[in-house]
Amino acid sequence: MMTWLRPMGRWKSASASSRLTRISSVMVSSAIATVHILYGDGRANRTPEVRELASIWRWMAEVYPGTPRLTAGDHNLQPTDPAWQPLRDAGAIPSVTAGATTLSSHDGEYANLYDNFWYDPSELNVSGSGIVRYPELLGLSHQQAR
Repeated sequence: MMTWLRPMGRWKSASASSRLTRISSVMVSSAIATVHILYGDGRANRTPEVRELASIWRWMAEVYPGTPRLTAGDHNLQPTDPAWQPLRDAGAIPSVTAGATTLSSHDGEYANLYDNFWYDPSELNVSGSGIVRYPELLGLSHQQAR
């Protein structure tokens, strides 16, 4: 795993990138950056970190040349938010565009589509995507899942 250097004041939470090379018996190569965007007091607090993901996207192309890239995490902004434009301009798209992923205080209810994977469809052939309702799968309440 490799951690990138972040410009002072732009990142509030831990972030990392790594290169995966084997999944089961199939040889696969992909680079993934994980982030948890600062929630803060509102959209203005989240926007700088989301916009900075485009820089990380370009950095990963340099560090992992020829390797499909993904960014994943709790982004704390909807994938339709204008703050994503720099990453879109770099060729990335969200894997999930409808639904909600944030655990609400009520079991079985979800708010906001903040958790997502972004990838470049010219680098990675994704045949399907969706939202995993892990509390229900594991028989947990939302309070336990948090």
